[in-house]
Amino acid sequence: HRTLGRTGLRTSCLGIGGGGGVSSPDVLHAYGLGVNYLFYSSDLHHFAYSQMRDAVRALCGRGSAERANVVLATVTYIKRPDM
Repeated sequence: HRTLGRTGLRTSCLGIGGGGGVSSPDVLHAYGLGVNYLFYSSDLHHFAYSQMRDAVRALCGRGSAERANVVLATVTYIKRPDM
């Protein structure tokens, strides 16, 4: 693990994203092995990432004891600031 910039967050050098159909059990297994950097897109590519949704909820959802240990990255394609 390394510190992410000046944030103080400790993150794994390797991340995992669900765009290739990575499943929730796969994400939870990777997390158990120390991968705490997750990439998730719920925007235009929501279908491609839907298989990892339950793992993201389990690790990052309200009340999760693991939330402070996960670095969650995301993206948006919305180009209008008013949206």
